[in-house]
Amino acid sequence: MEKLQRQTLTYIFPFYIIDVLLILIWILLKLLPGIPDVVEDFFHPSREYNIPTFFSALQLFLIGVFLFRSSRFQSSVYRSYVELSFSLLFFLMSIDEVIQIHEWLGDLSDALLPGGERENSNFPVTGLWIFIIGIPFSIFITVLIFKYFKEPHYSRSWRNKFFAGFFIMMLGAIGVEAISNIIRDHPLLQNLEFITEEFLEMSGATTILWASLDIFFDRKAQYAPG
Repeated sequence: MEKLQRQTLTYIFPFYIIDVLLILIWILLKLLPGIPDVVEDFFHPSREYNIPTFFSALQLFLIGVFLFRSSRFQSSVYRSYVELSFSLLFFLMSIDEVIQIHEWLGDLSDALLPGGERENSNFPVTGLWIFIIGIPFSIFITVLIFKYFKEPHYSRSWRNKFFAGFFIMMLGAIGVEAISNIIRDHPLLQNLEFITEEFLEMSGATTILWASLDIFFDRKAQYAPG
């Protein structure tokens, strides 16, 4: 077991390093004079189609990969389908990270705001997506985690690690982002919000990836032939 844990940490530690480095690089670019906007945007925590975006998509994709691989080593068809379903969920989240389906749905939900626009509402930055999509999604996934990842087939420590990663990720994506509605006129606070949100999202995803690697190596050791 200790050998498996060391093996997992060997793979996961670089991801935590990258989580930190991506934030530090953007801070450095903000502080250095004369840096072109296009370079800064390439590392900006709140911009799309840049390095942080594609790194986050990669994290979610790898979670899906290892949960999928783990499902193939399951002795129970039922639990195999549970892990397969979660792997598909993270594949979809990876795709969404790039093409921003939830943002598009959030834009559509602006029709529910006075005048059909978020600009003059209480949610000028996020709109209603946090309440219509974010919070219900978080509650739904939390219920699934505690309903299907039960002992003795899943250790409590593993389940708690998986949930902790999901909670940290959603805390950034929903909780911290919600604050952006009240600090939009304060550039320094906005930058702090960008940093905090992105770091929580990336480190939370890394923690889920850690849990996914744990269960993959554990299942492989138990059920792989030979």
